[in-house]
Amino acid sequence: MEKEMLYKSRSFSSCILAAYQLMSKNLWNLIKATWIPVLLWAVLVGVLLALNLPNEEVVAMGTAHFALYIGFLVVCVLGAVVASIWALSRLMSVLNEESRRWNFGRALWLTLNSIVIFIVIGLVIVAVVYAMGRLGDARLAHLAGNHFWLFLASVAVAIFVLCLLLLPLEYVAMKYLNERGMRFWNDLLPTYRVGLRRVSFIFITCFISGLITLILASIVMLPYFILTSAYYTSLMGYIMGDPSDLPGYFFVLFVLTTVVVYFLLWYVASFSTIVMYFMYGSIEKRREEQRTARLEEQVPPALPTTEMTDIPPINLQS
Repeated sequence: MEKEMLYKSRSFSSCILAAYQLMSKNLWNLIKATWIPVLLWAVLVGVLLALNLPNEEVVAMGTAHFALYIGFLVVCVLGAVVASIWALSRLMSVLNEESRRWNFGRALWLTLNSIVIFIVIGLVIVAVVYAMGRLGDARLAHLAGNHFWLFLASVAVAIFVLCLLLLPLEYVAMKYLNERGMRFWNDLLPTYRVGLRRVSFIFITCFISGLITLILASIVMLPYFILTSAYYTSLMGYIMGDPSDLPGYFFVLFVLTTVVVYFLLWYVASFSTIVMYFMYGSIEKRREEQRTARLEEQVPPALPTTEMTDIPPINLQS
């Protein structure tokens, strides 16, 4: 995509509209560029979800061959992660027109760094909760028991503030995926501060695009929800002594349906990624306009020609 189309000052609604127009006009090109890694990711996710269904045969196999079963699960999880990185790099290659190799390296490094960041954040949260529990078990129990709604509101506010503090990372990630000169750890804090100053714009853009994505994802996920609900309903009846009413081909149907659903779900989720792409371009354009305005303010205005001619000449004769 041409850079002139990316770097425009847009509102949150214009970013969403631009993402919709790009996907509607270039959907076939997006599918053609990404379908192989997306299909691989969907197959691995389908296998993992099928193995996590409570089933006597799966439990017996896992018990008899525990190491093989765990190894297979680990391979599937790692394969799904690699496939998602591959798919993201292919999507970014369509958007930023960089080479696939460069985009794969960026997507891989971004994923690894994001895992490290969220592990650190998780450890900090656990440490804070543990310290609060050690220092004030009685006070927290009293607050939670006698002022339950106040305690619940405090937790909700803390979660909301944490989400707001994490939102600038959306801008950091998209900037890293698009700019060759950016180094993740060296430029993390300056880029995060830029995103933090525009957290309201990022928040409303992410909220509206996420709401749209959630509605579309709920529609796409309906077949999966129906099959899962049917399975657990049959399982409850089986536990209570009723015979299982599921057909023999249920697991094959479940895996195939899950693969199709998650294949479509990836493209639904990619809509939010493209919205973030245009959001990043809008922020960069506004920063450029602000820099230009500051430079113009620093340049002293030239005197008009009429004022220059009104100054009388100086007579140096005594």
